[in-house]
Amino acid sequence: MDLALEINVDEDAANESDEDFVDVELRVSNAKARPVTVEVCQQLPEDISIRVERANHRTGKTFGDYVWRLKVPANSVEALTCRLREEDVE
Repeated sequence: MDLALEINVDEDAANESDEDFVDVELRVSNAKARPVTVEVCQQLPEDISIRVERANHRTGKTFGDYVWRLKVPANSVEALTCRLREEDVE
């Protein structure tokens, strides 16, 4: 397997403070001999609205979905960390 994705979600911080957020870490492993660019898209159902906070990579939006482009060096790992906060839908 040349590329792998590991997703970790930490809800403990939100549970301790009664907030509506989760901390997310995505780790992309690249076992190839050359660098790759990986696009990560956070698709959401229409009835849920979130805001991205504290992302360590630039956050974009495409058709209403959050998008990140990660450049993963050869034989390396790159991590995306961010906080997702639920917003009220009106």
